[in-house]
Amino acid sequence: MSGWPQYKIPVGSTLDLDDVRWCVTGKDQGKIFVESLESGEITQFSMAWLQKKIEDFSCKVKTPLEEAKREELLQYTGGFERLENIKSKEERLNIRARLSVVLAIEELEKEGFKTTQRFLSTDGARARLMEDAKEFSGDRHIFNKAKIGSANSPWTLPKGRTLADWLATYRYFDRNEVVLMSRHHMKGPKGQARCKLSKPQLRFIQYVLSIWLRVRKPKLAPLYRKAMTKFKVSPQERAEGFVFPTLTSIYNWRHAISKLVETIAREGERHAVNLIGAGQTEIRAQAFGDEAETDQLLISLFINDDGMVRARKLSEAEENEEPAPNEIRRVWLHYMIDIATRMPLAWVLAESADSDTTMQLIRMATRSKEREKIKYGCKATPAPPVRLRKVVSDNGTAVRNGKVAAALLGMGTVYKTTRTYHSNDKPYVESAFRTFEYQVVGFENGYTGGKPGALPGSDPRREATLTLDAFYRTITRYFIDEAPHQQHRGTGMYGATPAQKLREVRKKHREIKAPDVDNRQIQLGITKEFTINGQGVQPFGLPFSSTALRQFDGGKGKKVLVHIDPDRLHDALITAEGYSGEPIKAHLSMTAVRDCTLAEFLQLKQNAVEADPHLKEIDDQVLQDALARRAEASGMFPDSDEPLNYTRLAEMERSAERLARVECRPKETYAGAVRAGSIMDHARSASAVRNNSEAPATASSAESPKHKTFGKITESKL
Repeated sequence: MSGWPQYKIPVGSTLDLDDVRWCVTGKDQGKIFVESLESGEITQFSMAWLQKKIEDFSCKVKTPLEEAKREELLQYTGGFERLENIKSKEERLNIRARLSVVLAIEELEKEGFKTTQRFLSTDGARARLMEDAKEFSGDRHIFNKAKIGSANSPWTLPKGRTLADWLATYRYFDRNEVVLMSRHHMKGPKGQARCKLSKPQLRFIQYVLSIWLRVRKPKLAPLYRKAMTKFKVSPQERAEGFVFPTLTSIYNWRHAISKLVETIAREGERHAVNLIGAGQTEIRAQAFGDEAETDQLLISLFINDDGMVRARKLSEAEENEEPAPNEIRRVWLHYMIDIATRMPLAWVLAESADSDTTMQLIRMATRSKEREKIKYGCKATPAPPVRLRKVVSDNGTAVRNGKVAAALLGMGTVYKTTRTYHSNDKPYVESAFRTFEYQVVGFENGYTGGKPGALPGSDPRREATLTLDAFYRTITRYFIDEAPHQQHRGTGMYGATPAQKLREVRKKHREIKAPDVDNRQIQLGITKEFTINGQGVQPFGLPFSSTALRQFDGGKGKKVLVHIDPDRLHDALITAEGYSGEPIKAHLSMTAVRDCTLAEFLQLKQNAVEADPHLKEIDDQVLQDALARRAEASGMFPDSDEPLNYTRLAEMERSAERLARVECRPKETYAGAVRAGSIMDHARSASAVRNNSEAPATASSAESPKHKTFGKITESKL
């Protein structure tokens, strides 16, 4: 730095450094002491560092003389510093004509003429000035259009005194042509002196407008009438002749309020960010797939159902009824766009905004769109499959959930959610929705308008004729054939089309990273748990099997997780708990549906069942007859009209009751009972037996059975 001359930074200069204004307060030994003009902060910079900033155009130096000159210029012109600040085309034409006259006067000076006021007032000099001025301006008729004279003679060249004053002023302000303007706006009182309202009247206007600036959005006229009844006026103000300002005055003061202040006050601070927030001007991505934005939009269009039956006869009671919920409805458009090229990556129509639809959207972005191109008759080439490096979405429930976040993170994608009520965080997809509505949706039957009540003369529910599949065909053709080939004026596009930008990005970056097929199928596919059987695994009734799967199972019927890609049913990947190898690949053995998507396969199954309801009734009748014939042949089913055939249940219940009965020994001896082992003792009389039953025998009177003898039995008493 010692070999280079240093820039002059005198004390009192103003430094515009990184959007902060500093005032130089002193210099000492290679240091510059400054003070912030906004916050009053005092600090110091090294001279070498500041000199480097000046060389890099990161610091703008304004000396005290330049500041004083600028203030004098603003005061002279009433706030105008450059010609571009003047909005009026007529006034800019007047300045151009006067500048031509000034240049003509300087040309006379170069020729040796003394341009005094008297000389400039002569007829010869004036005629020469007019001719030279026309040559300088390049317009022979400029003085027929521009007003260069006084208010009484606007098209007449002024006298020499005025012309000399033009030249002196032009040179004094460093040849700034803006000083040649007609300063009619400088006439009359300025600032507060122009206001003819008294202080109480101004206080009333502020009182009304402070109430008007609320989120409840009151109307100004009724608010003005009610405010007059509540506004307090002192007796002194009444004595001074206070009169309420007119409603017109209130409106004039309201129009003077900044649009930013009005939006924040009446719309709320959070919603005001969407309406008046600063837009994004940064180039966020330069390579295809670096960053993508996704969002959902409830389309302002009613569509018909996608069933096969398009018309049915209504009964008299149904003629005035509203259509069923699934007959006429609105749908959600899920959309993803690449930031670097603005190419549409994926678009899905759904009846709701949920995680399953978002997963379908991500799968579409990472696969080929050739199926849609062929199916819907598109001519152009859609965006190729891409591995997403970063996905930006809002805080909606369709994208901010564990399922979507886990899938994106599992694919190695950076997942970012934007702030609520800050649409500028993802401006590209938001602007694409607006273009889509104006160019596509607004031309279809059933369009409801951009906001409620926008089309009061239409009945969009009754005008709805599009089916879901027909509308998807329309938007597919738009996102493949139209949108990629329209000129784009967004940040970093410079009028190029998205298809042209994609070719440019491919040429510059050569190659794009290929999607990881297996990881994509595991993270974005449908995962279900199954038990391996003789046919392998069968998600949704589709048989998948392979030699590797058979060897892994070994006939044990293991439980595994099956991952299938709904857009490609050729193979299924299988993982299991405790299995650490590569995912097992199983092939679809039903070759007839290998080229179908899962949605198409399920639709085929439904169509096969519902193709002809009468055939299903015939099959049911044949089945019932066969079952009745086999039941009669078995002999197990008796006649249902015979009452005796209904008694078996009662008999079984009585048998069960008998089997459930439990016998137990009584706690006391009953009359007529004998002791155990004495039933064959015939020597005792009936009275002895009766006495024994009444009075229990004692230990002394009891006889030992071994001393008992039996007499001859002559007559059996048993």
